[in-house]
Amino acid sequence: MCRWHDGAGDPSYLAARDGVNENRPRSCGVFSECARRRDASLGWTTAAIRCRLRGAAGIETTLSPGSPSMRIHVLALFPEILGGALAAGIIKRARDGGLVDVHLHQLRDYAAGKHLQVDDTPYGGGQGMVMKPEPLVAAIEHVAAADRPRRVLLSARAARFTQARAAALAAEPALLLVCGRYEGVDARVEAFVDEELSIGDYVLSGGEPAALVVIDAVVRLLAGALGNERSAEDDSFSAGLLEHPQYTRPEEFRGVRVPDVLLSGDHAAIARWRREESLRRTLTQRPDLLPHAELDDADRAFLGALGWRPRG
Repeated sequence: MCRWHDGAGDPSYLAARDGVNENRPRSCGVFSECARRRDASLGWTTAAIRCRLRGAAGIETTLSPGSPSMRIHVLALFPEILGGALAAGIIKRARDGGLVDVHLHQLRDYAAGKHLQVDDTPYGGGQGMVMKPEPLVAAIEHVAAADRPRRVLLSARAARFTQARAAALAAEPALLLVCGRYEGVDARVEAFVDEELSIGDYVLSGGEPAALVVIDAVVRLLAGALGNERSAEDDSFSAGLLEHPQYTRPEEFRGVRVPDVLLSGDHAAIARWRREESLRRTLTQRPDLLPHAELDDADRAFLGALGWRPRG
């Protein structure tokens, strides 16, 4: 029986699962051939990278024509959570276009013992379970040895993920996103990653949704990922401000008209209106961004008229 690419059906995997062979091959890759056939409705393509890690022998790969601009690895306990998002929208288009390859790694492939245990109770007592260091570090080291990605641990106790960090990660040739679960990971794992990131001031059940956020934010910044290359430049946060309001047809909807300036054809006036509305919206909804935004004298004068006073 085929399952998501977790090694099921591989005799060496089954032996290792029963505690016979601790040096089994590790599975990776976006999907196995059986998973691709089973999940054809999700849109997986035969051009996607297929790879099989062969223990100490290293990595054996079959690549699609041309080299992708980025390779993203995700280490997770529930990698199937990412399936739908990888098969739709900008990420799918980028994968199909050879801009990015995404490899999902099942953490239990790196666990030992009959039950492939990946968590345990915390020292000192407390609620919940903590992810064990052995399978996490084994997986991180194995992927890092083959592809040397920037290793990112997704954690609620970390620096906040920003557009600036997305741009920096988009410049990397390869990433490894490590998804936590339960009460978090053993603190000793932190020595085996390059940075930790949080997608916001709230707690998720696991790092898989956070990995999707990072993948989406990063992939859309890759050259060729968007239909209009300038779209990313105009996004919120790209210039340190929230984006201006957007309008489309019809000109009037339930008594509310599109601002006249947007219909004027005066490109300079439109640009200034958009800038001022961006400043207004940022002041109203995210004033914490303004001290770090790139502002000119006209921007400061406009904000001052709205009651903003710079700190210090």
